[in-house]
Amino acid sequence: YALYTVPGEDSWQVFLNSAYQRWGIPITDEVRASEVGSFSAKPEKTEEMVEMLTFSHEDGAIVMEWEHTRLTIPVGK
Repeated sequence: YALYTVPGEDSWQVFLNSAYQRWGIPITDEVRASEVGSFSAKPEKTEEMVEMLTFSHEDGAIVMEWEHTRLTIPVGK
């Protein structure tokens, strides 16, 4: 699977796609045809700079942090 995000100031769109080999390309209708799901998430500011893109698992969610941004992605059961 591939995880795509479209950042916004107040909300990010997050897309899960079954075609993992499409890294780094524009999100076109062809790409979106293989979406598994999508949702919005509210970004938060981190207190400290996170130099390397980091993913962790916290309280049933995947947490993505980079630079001064933290995005919590809920994971269903």
